[in-house]
Amino acid sequence: MSATGYLLALDQGTTSSRAILFNGAGIALASAQQELPQIFPGPGLVEHDAGQIWRDSLAAARAVLAEGGVPAGQIAGIGIANQRETTVIWRRDTSQPIHNAIAWQDRRTAGHCARLRQGGHDELIQVRTGLIIDPYFSATKITWLLDNVDGARAAAEAGELAFGTIDSWLLWNLTGGAVHATDATNASRTMLFDIHRQCWDEELCQLFQIPPVLLPSVRDCAADFGHTTAGLFDAPIDIAGVAGDQQAAVVGQACFTPGMIKATYGTGCFVMLNTGAEAVTSRNRMLTTVAYRLDGQTTYALEGSIFAAGAAMQWLRDGLRLIDAAPESEALANSLESTDGVIMVPDGALEWEAWRDGFAPWAEEPPLQRGSMIYTSGTTGNPKGVRREPTSAERQARIGELAMRAFGIGADGIAAMTGPMYHSAPNAYARLAMTLGNNIHLLPRFEPEELLQAIHTHKISHMHVVPTMFVRMLRLPDEVKAKYDLSSLVHVIHGAAPCPPEAKKRMIEWWGPVIFEYYGSTEAGIVSVANSADALAKPGTVGPPLEGTLVRIYDDDANVVTQGESGEIYMTMNDLSNFTYHNKHDKRVEIERDGMVTNGDVGYQDIDGYLFLNDRKRDMIISGGVNIYPAEIEATLQDMPGVQDCAVFGIPHDEFGESVAAAIEAQPGTSLSADAVKEYLRAHISAYKVPREVTFHAAMPREDTGKIFKRKLRQPYWEKAGRQI
Repeated sequence: MSATGYLLALDQGTTSSRAILFNGAGIALASAQQELPQIFPGPGLVEHDAGQIWRDSLAAARAVLAEGGVPAGQIAGIGIANQRETTVIWRRDTSQPIHNAIAWQDRRTAGHCARLRQGGHDELIQVRTGLIIDPYFSATKITWLLDNVDGARAAAEAGELAFGTIDSWLLWNLTGGAVHATDATNASRTMLFDIHRQCWDEELCQLFQIPPVLLPSVRDCAADFGHTTAGLFDAPIDIAGVAGDQQAAVVGQACFTPGMIKATYGTGCFVMLNTGAEAVTSRNRMLTTVAYRLDGQTTYALEGSIFAAGAAMQWLRDGLRLIDAAPESEALANSLESTDGVIMVPDGALEWEAWRDGFAPWAEEPPLQRGSMIYTSGTTGNPKGVRREPTSAERQARIGELAMRAFGIGADGIAAMTGPMYHSAPNAYARLAMTLGNNIHLLPRFEPEELLQAIHTHKISHMHVVPTMFVRMLRLPDEVKAKYDLSSLVHVIHGAAPCPPEAKKRMIEWWGPVIFEYYGSTEAGIVSVANSADALAKPGTVGPPLEGTLVRIYDDDANVVTQGESGEIYMTMNDLSNFTYHNKHDKRVEIERDGMVTNGDVGYQDIDGYLFLNDRKRDMIISGGVNIYPAEIEATLQDMPGVQDCAVFGIPHDEFGESVAAAIEAQPGTSLSADAVKEYLRAHISAYKVPREVTFHAAMPREDTGKIFKRKLRQPYWEKAGRQI
């Protein structure tokens, strides 16, 4: 820059947007500043109005040019220093943000980060990015926005959206949308940037489910970032430099020699140590980051952070109102000889050492909308905890509305609970009913006549049942059925097991059109509901997919099938937040396809879109609403003397939907009986898992791989019953 040129610096920080005009000698001639309000939707949540950031930055820039009396044509270039990590996503066609900017202090993605750590991704992320897994960085904020803003993920994958930290957002607006770029220092704070190869990392983008098309190009700190669009100033101005605020301080304080340290105090306190061309890995959980990149050469740094410095002063002033201005804090501090051991720590932190040793950018605080972990035995045969991420209040409200429609629960009714409350479906049903002001009638057990008596006596309006209960009540003598007034019933819904269409028809004839069936899972939520009219018009259907859900059916080659064609069912509720299995993320990955999950059921949709189940790809047996896993029974049978091989599978049962059957190939020269097999199993497993039917085969039907072809064993039973599930 010539001695007669000028520089315009834009300093966009956490609490203000500022512009400074410098002359060719580096002397500040004019400055302007706009305070940036913080938005706190809830504890641990911090947002900014991205539109206001742009408007304030532009206003400050125009103000300093006017104050300095310098026309835009004499400005050699604009440099940008910005708060890092803060995340903005906007539409490319309108330049409008899809949500408030999520600030660097925000902790809403703490649950997501915890799952990443549990999944063992720490080393990959630290080796590639130099960072530790934490909500502080941009990646999980991006994922949250894509998953929580309606239509965002589809728009991002279609290339309609752009992501940026604040520098990219300002560049986009300064250039009228001509430049979507960032610099290496800001890119290094996203948890998506390989600081060694100096590029976006495809594997990390896949891990965080972030389309690469969303990301800006990455340039040196001093580079051609385009020029301002017409109409902003009286002439175009080149944009020549970008750096994250802490890295900008490294340059500003001339920390160009390895071993030099800069320390700055603002909203937080940050220390950075120049390590030169070597990216040094800390043994004390400090961050390895890009200090600056000039002429394609990267200089690295180690960084340590204290989040609350100026922010603590602001809290003392505006929150507690202990002071009227920040400088008063110095006089108060100097007025005490000692604090007598009193220190300020986060709410609920009692042990100073434990809090201190664990606090850094990775410290976590409970988010406003807490996640959940619900037990399920699922379809894999092992108990699992379905750990679901926190969700926004808006999405939670939409989920609640969908559940109300699906379960048919209104206000001020009386709901009878016929199943165990530790099961996810009865638990969710009861919690929703109580939330809406219903009384809950807990039954100690299910007995057919006792349930009818409870409906009659307590005027039950709503119930959640399993089909076995229908079958057992239908077997009651007609004179017993006639004793009880069931007219209070409004909505009776079942799931959990296949319901014979004939039993459903008879229940509707008895109780009236109050019978409903839903289909879904703990993992996917409720995706379809069939009312009584559906059951009579389309016997066997589980209903059409609900609004706000997605159901797709795939063949064995992962192609979406046509109407009427059977395949494996994948499904999801759009507003459900993401989940994983506690300490079993590999099982979570196994059941996913295109953002949906499967129970292993096989089915089809008819021409009207109604869903039917006609097989089960996985071998789980559902008997009376209870999951039974053939693998456990088979493993026990394999240990029985005389058993060469075996297969356990479900066969139709009028009352329980399915019952357990075992096919056995005996060892040569060995004689076994069905009674002996059942007696052996009763001594080793629960009684309800013991097969009701045991058959013996000279040789099992096998696939080409040698695996027993279970479908050939069970198919005759289902064909005889006239149904497949």
